[in-house]
Amino acid sequence: MSASSKNVEPMLLTAGPLTCLLDGLTLNHIGWSGMPLVRMIYAAVRDAAWGTVDPSAENFVARQQGDRFRLDFDLLYRAAEIDMSAHVSMSGENSGELVVVFDGVANRAFDYARIGLCVLLPWRTYCGKPYAAALDGIEREGVIPPEIAKQYFLDGCYTPSIPPFTRFEARPAPGVLIGMQFEGDEFEMEDQRNWTDSTLKIYSTPLHLGNLHHAASGHRIRQVVRIRASLERPVASNEPDAMVRLEVGPRSGLAIPPVGTTWPRAALPSDDTRSLEQAPNLSHLRLDIDLAASENLVVPRSLPAAIELALWADAASIGRLRDVLAALGGMTIARIIVNDAGADVTPPDLILSARAIATAVGCEAPTGGGSDFWFAEINRSGYDFSEIDFLSFTISPQLHVFDNESIMESAAIQGLVIEAAKERVASRKVAVSPITLIARDAAKERARQAHETDPRHGDDFLIAWTAASLASAIAAGPLSLTYFDLFGSNGILRPDKQGSWSPTPVLELLRAIAQRTGQAHVPLVSSLPDAVRGFAMGSGHDLTVLLVNCEARTRKVELSGLAAPPVSQRRFSAGKLSRPAACDAAGQSGTHLAELAGHEVLLLECTGKP
Repeated sequence: MSASSKNVEPMLLTAGPLTCLLDGLTLNHIGWSGMPLVRMIYAAVRDAAWGTVDPSAENFVARQQGDRFRLDFDLLYRAAEIDMSAHVSMSGENSGELVVVFDGVANRAFDYARIGLCVLLPWRTYCGKPYAAALDGIEREGVIPPEIAKQYFLDGCYTPSIPPFTRFEARPAPGVLIGMQFEGDEFEMEDQRNWTDSTLKIYSTPLHLGNLHHAASGHRIRQVVRIRASLERPVASNEPDAMVRLEVGPRSGLAIPPVGTTWPRAALPSDDTRSLEQAPNLSHLRLDIDLAASENLVVPRSLPAAIELALWADAASIGRLRDVLAALGGMTIARIIVNDAGADVTPPDLILSARAIATAVGCEAPTGGGSDFWFAEINRSGYDFSEIDFLSFTISPQLHVFDNESIMESAAIQGLVIEAAKERVASRKVAVSPITLIARDAAKERARQAHETDPRHGDDFLIAWTAASLASAIAAGPLSLTYFDLFGSNGILRPDKQGSWSPTPVLELLRAIAQRTGQAHVPLVSSLPDAVRGFAMGSGHDLTVLLVNCEARTRKVELSGLAAPPVSQRRFSAGKLSRPAACDAAGQSGTHLAELAGHEVLLLECTGKP
């Protein structure tokens, strides 16, 4: 097979005990004897600003010959100052060895942050497991951190979770050994759960060498990774059409948190009052106000929901908070989030100053902060946040990954990140604000510019990802959750033909959760949590159950442990806003059977005694 485009059809490749899926120009779901041990291998070029350069591809050739395979293709990386050509080969031998080679040449001189091969390991498989690594004949042994690893800043650079190596071995399960050999550079590991990725990343060019590198014209970068695994016995894999079984667990002791949305910073509070009519039934509306800006403060006269007041300030401008609170008058302030106008992490002293000002004018709203970026920034910080009311940060899955499957996998990490953040603040209270599908750009935020539009905001994938996010985040007991923009390019309101705003299914889903704020959270235990997961709200015979199919294929579901059978169901899809309807399938007493289409979300109402 040959092709001249990167749009290569997915294909399953095998070599001895080795299996993998070619998807695009990356190898995915790499396993040996039935056990998946590597999530992905790919080549990446990061420009001087750490932007990922999307290559064009040609001369693609794939050969599956008996019990071995080989892939070859050429890549051209061109963006801004970057101009680089590379040849990539990926081969699997009948012994089960996988060899990946990246051979690149700079077509002109340019600066870059990192270039080379990346190996992603699934966190569930490796975290907490023993490893051995070697560099220049020096051996090192240890345990891959089970908790989200911090990136300490030492000697002018961030530290990896596992220091540089050229040989790496791990034992992810009894009787399982995976070994990797690296050539062309030193490699090290970081914990990508800091950014809600679901993987541990092995990458080239260690951090202690700096964040900026120079390639002269003709400079060659050649890297090789060789991977082989041994298993004492094959591992049974799940059938694609296997029934997913979920069981209602005991109450977690947590409550459903307030759920709200954001007034987009690209719009002034008076830009479109029609949107405000759609905001009720959510717990709060985030409102960003830049105290550090030289312009006059623009504050709305009224809002139909409690305000999550997000400030951008510095020590010189925090005093303007008095004017903002006076202008907001009798409106309800749910909480105050303080972001540093000139830094990625907010100093606790700035947050405490804002709390003192609010208290002095009679506003008792809890005041917190942390970062308007990923949790990684907080986890890198040496600040002591113990005295603030709550810690806050944002969540967006699209920093390292952009495909549907990887983004969906990231939803499961959100709860882990919230749990880790709770350890940094004495109150153990964490507000996540906002959660967005597309990454937020700080410069555009400050300049009130709209972000790029992610086309998935109009399809079933966003609904499923939101539901999966809710299931993960709520199980960690957050103070509050804030999702997306209310309207705009990535909003959850859409203009209709009559010029009015219509709620999307995502907004309806968030409303359904917000209306149950304060109800008991009841976990669901899933036999295949990466396929179907969910949670319940309420108690006893009165439960509302949310189920989400995280996959693109149809899944059959058996839900057991119900004290009362579901009496109605509501399905969420991009095509229409479903209304409650009678349940269409039932099993034995205490169970419910359902079939979920790809990326479908189902809300079940169980009321009354059986």
